[in-house]
Formats: sequence, C-alpha cells, structure tokens
Amino acid sequence: GTVHCCLRYDGTTAHQYPASKASILFSTFITALRLKKPCPIVIGGQFEYGSTSEPLKNPTNSRWFTSPHNPKLGLCYSKNDILSSSCIAEDLMQVSEGDNKSRIRSSLIYFSQITQGFSISLQLCYLGLWAALEGLFSPTGSNKAQTISKRISTYLASFHDPDELYNWCLREYKERRSKFIHGSHIAPPNLQDIRRGGVAFQRLHEITRLCLLGFLSLDVSERNRIFLLTGKKLQQKLDNLGQGKGKYLDKQKMYLKE
Repeated sequence: GTVHCCLRYDGTTAHQYPASKASILFSTFITALRLKKPCPIVIGGQFEYGSTSEPLKNPTNSRWFTSPHNPKLGLCYSKNDILSSSCIAEDLMQVSEGDNKSRIRSSLIYFSQITQGFSISLQLCYLGLWAALEGLFSPTGSNKAQTISKRISTYLASFHDPDELYNWCLREYKERRSKFIHGSHIAPPNLQDIRRGGVAFQRLHEITRLCLLGFLSLDVSERNRIFLLTGKKLQQKLDNLGQGKGKYLDKQKMYLKE
C-alpha cells in the first residue's frame, strides 16, 4: 500500500527555471501536492544518480520528513491531482520569483515548512499557520482578532458556516494563538492539552490551505495589485474580498480526521 517514487530532475538540459536549484523545485512541487490535497507524504531525501556501480551519489536529508497533518492514511493522488499540482507549482514559482517582500510569499514559506514537516512541534506549527494567515489578511488596529476572523469566515463561506467559523477563529486567536505567542500558556510540544490543540491545528491547516489556494487562483495582475497595496486601501480591499473562488478551489473541501 505504500508508493515509493522519485521526482526526476535532469540537470544536463535547459529547463524553465535555470536559476532554481533542484532542491527548490522539489520542495515547491511537494508544497503544490499538499495544497491540492493533504495526502500523507514522507520525504526520504535527495540524491544524484551516478554510475551503475554507484547509483546513489551525495545523498541528503537523512531524516525523513512528513507533515504533522495527515488526515486519512488511505488518501492518495489521482492523475488529475498530479496535473493540477503542476499548475499550482507554476504559480508558486511565479510568486517565489516575484517581490521578496510580498506577504503571500511569506505566507507560502510558512505553510510550506509546516506542511512538509520541517517542524515536529505542533505548538510552533500552529503559530506558523496563524503567521501565514496574517500575511494574507493583514489585520491591523486594536481588534485584530475580530478583523482576521471576519475576513477568513467570509472568504471560506462556501466551505463552512461563516458564523461558526468566525466564532471558532475568534476563540482560537484570542485564547490559544495570543497566549502561545506571548508565552503565557504552557502546553506540551504536541499540543494534546485539555483544550484539544491537536484538533485545532488540523482545522487551522485546512483553513490556511484553502485560503492560499484562493489567493493563488486570482489573476496574476489582481494578486500582485492586492499585495502592493498598503494602509487604508489595503484594509478596504481585504474587507471587500468576499467569498473565495477560482480554479484551485473548485471541488475542494476541508480534509479532517473523521
């Protein structure tokens, strides 16, 4: 039942991203797969193909990476999922090659590190997901919790009851995220405390994943325009985003453990 496969990169021929290392392209496609569908993926490492006598040269990543959010062990990718992930990967590369101060770029870096399993602490992963969401929705002022909760619940209204999602985000932001980030709530690293932090992390992962897919679905010019705005113009734009939609959100859902 376990599929072993390699993503092959031919370094001897010209390709679309000559300035990008093989490791960057590899990581980008893994992120694209996880954005499309959070199937369980274990990253064994990277190597160069050598001769018949020594086929594995310069192996790296001796530790196997896997995401802390794997909702269903039997979940797998279809051919269409792979093709769609390739399109997502192209958009990810476009973002990564753009303005290095772009907030969506920062959000994608946080999400990529978390969803690929670079951190094994759910506590840190949980905070990283909120950082990704704040990069997208840029709440300001004294009511950040209300602002970001309203923007998220409106954006994902087609995936969950907006009132319930608003209340959930508001509670998580105030009672868990803020206490964690200010060091006033002590919890074990796996977050399995009495307030069900592990369950909260899973839901937050899916909220972040869907929001990122929505922003990646935007027309490139529209997406760039949003992330170049500042001040009141940015806040007005984010308040009026409405419900997320687009090519990458079609037939999507929240993948949670049943």
